[in-house]
Amino acid sequence: MAAGLPEQGLARGTLLNLIGQGIPLVVGVLTLPFIVRRMGPEAFGQLALLLAVLGYFGIFDLGLSRSATKLVAEALGRNETNAIRRVAWTAVMLHFLLGAGFGVLVAAIIPLVERFVTTPQALSRDVRLSYYVLAAAVPIVVTTGAFRGILDAYRRFGLINQVRIVAGSGNFLLPLIVLLLGGGLPAITLSLTILRLLSGTAYGIMCARLVGRGDGTHTLHQPTVRALFSFGGWVMASNVLGPVINYLDRALISTLVSVRAVGYYSPPYEMVSRLVVFPASLAIALFPAVSRLGHENRETIVALSERLVKLMLLVMTPLVVLLAAFAEPILRLWLGTEFAREGTRVMQVLALGMLPNALAHIPFTVLHGLGRPDLTTKSHLLELLVYAVGAWYLTRAGGITGAAVAWSLFLVLDAVVLFILAGQALAVPSRLLRTAAERLWRTIASVGAFSVFVVLSNLLIDTPVTRAALVSAGAAAFAWFVWSRVLEAEDRAAAFAAVRLRQ
Repeated sequence: MAAGLPEQGLARGTLLNLIGQGIPLVVGVLTLPFIVRRMGPEAFGQLALLLAVLGYFGIFDLGLSRSATKLVAEALGRNETNAIRRVAWTAVMLHFLLGAGFGVLVAAIIPLVERFVTTPQALSRDVRLSYYVLAAAVPIVVTTGAFRGILDAYRRFGLINQVRIVAGSGNFLLPLIVLLLGGGLPAITLSLTILRLLSGTAYGIMCARLVGRGDGTHTLHQPTVRALFSFGGWVMASNVLGPVINYLDRALISTLVSVRAVGYYSPPYEMVSRLVVFPASLAIALFPAVSRLGHENRETIVALSERLVKLMLLVMTPLVVLLAAFAEPILRLWLGTEFAREGTRVMQVLALGMLPNALAHIPFTVLHGLGRPDLTTKSHLLELLVYAVGAWYLTRAGGITGAAVAWSLFLVLDAVVLFILAGQALAVPSRLLRTAAERLWRTIASVGAFSVFVVLSNLLIDTPVTRAALVSAGAAAFAWFVWSRVLEAEDRAAAFAAVRLRQ
């Protein structure tokens, strides 16, 4: 790593986060075909929308969990026990009160939402009951965010990911179990709500053991409330925009096409979006490192960013290209011929968009670490306006494939804008940019050559077994070349350090 960076801490955090997100991903890949076949496209489309709504509840956090992380970490650095407790319990109570209020609001607007979402008559009652159950889950989800923020401040990634593995796997296992027992959408939603209650309780117990209890620390401390909102303002705005951007495609599909089409779009989207597990894991661990470096270490941040761009290209490009090239057989084996016919092009387009999305995690994290979340929020607001218009027209014209094209184009735009903003925030000298570009040429050439090889193999060879064997051999050759010719000695040392980590 670059000089002065906490190499072990960054590697450990990335590895633990990757494991915590990767295991539920595997569980989802294995169980989702059974869920889809058991429910059918229309019912699964409704479940996908319900899960999207449940994920959207993160906006009710209002950016305060990130604020809690910052304030608790500062108090930990000063070893101020009472301040830690005051901030932690103020954050928890504030989150619960906000969650309860937003839960009531969600319940009140459910009848209004039903007017805009097309629901088959046979499913209308189940969908309505499910939404009311979700309204009750809002305070649970929001309060859990506070607990997670406190644990982040303590850097207890091992504890966090133990719960994440169980809860993330349960998101797929519980619906399958409920379906096998004869339950429907309301029962699935209730089971997922109970799962979030249990995971939130586990996080809360961990926080209580770390923070402890003390007189006068379980009240809403007004200066702390102001500090939480002061730091979390732009993060709050970003949290509001993020889910809107992430779920706009499915909302437009349900409105402009059909809920059944959401059922065909969601499985390819879910599979492709799981590729973000690596850049997201890295970003979570990178944020405190960049925050500590600050503006006075700009050249170190640039050097670190260059190495991470190289790493991201080497890891993500082969995954994206292979997923796009083998989209049809993957979907056919995973979900059947019907879903392969409807979703192959969607999966290919979405997969290609994940590479710029993965790269964008680096400048996004750098900007937040430098204390400039305002730049990311402002850029996303402007991009959302462009994306909403483009997605509307492309979805109307091209259905679910048009929605996928709009999403991938947005990811390209977002990556370009974020890199420009990060460069301006760091005031990167042109000589550093030239040097970084010169050092990345071998990486770009190697991933480009592998991509061309996979595309040609896919176009020229019709036999699936032969094509898979040839691409596997090419992937092995690519891995050897990268390890021996592209990675530097310090890159290989960092890789060995990561796999040798112990919690």
